[in-house]
Amino acid sequence: MNLAISTLISMQFLMYSNSGSRYEQRIKPIIYVAMLYTSMSVSYHFIGVVAHEYLLALLIFYLVDKKQAILLVIITPFVRMLYMLFVDGHLTTVNVLASLVVAGMAIFYMKVFDKYVSNQTLSMILSEIFIVATSLFFAPFIPHVVIYSIFNQPTNWIIRATVAIITILITRKVYFQVTNLQNKNIQLQKEVIFDKLTGFFNYKKFEQDILLGPDKQTNTGIAVIDLDYFKNVNDTYGHEAGNKVLQEFSLFLRESLAYKLNSKDLGIYRYGGEEFV
Repeated sequence: MNLAISTLISMQFLMYSNSGSRYEQRIKPIIYVAMLYTSMSVSYHFIGVVAHEYLLALLIFYLVDKKQAILLVIITPFVRMLYMLFVDGHLTTVNVLASLVVAGMAIFYMKVFDKYVSNQTLSMILSEIFIVATSLFFAPFIPHVVIYSIFNQPTNWIIRATVAIITILITRKVYFQVTNLQNKNIQLQKEVIFDKLTGFFNYKKFEQDILLGPDKQTNTGIAVIDLDYFKNVNDTYGHEAGNKVLQEFSLFLRESLAYKLNSKDLGIYRYGGEEFV
């Protein structure tokens, strides 16, 4: 449960800070593989089997990123085979084929239940139950899936399904609590550095970026725009009209510089009143 929550939160942080960097996109599978391999190791050493190896990918599918999760499901059997190879020192063709079939069925279950079951929690639970059932069905062909000496097949299935449901419910609840806090934190950060009226950066952000900016030497060009006769607008038509003028001008400025706004090389700030930088 802790591994699942840690993985989800790590990936969610990357999504929040996503700048389109290829390195950020590549680090998600690395995080997943590390957590998956750890969960397999913990599972094997504590209960003698590898259980719920698709649970992480399933949680990511429903809570974080569906496309990313499909890639992670495809990765899972290979991590699983690597772990089997590490434990047993050998791997058969039957082991490989059975592992790949389970992965294919896992993708099928997640897509079908996500499409046809409107309740997310129920869809997650049904997907995991079917994945568990499929894993146990192919257990004779995949080492370290079932403890034959302790549990019989029906009991094993019930225990696995129960553990999966409990993990899904608790992880989902904790995940949403954490992401809600993240959303509130991000909103507060935006309120600190953005001007509400125009949507541009405020003077505080200008001070951070330019006046108190980094020590490294950079070439910086600054253009200051002042709206002439703006005081006359406020005096004649009132402050609401003045605010409307500022919003319209901000829209014009944003549209005129749209080709540069996605670049880190350009920042637009409301310096104060009717002045923009």
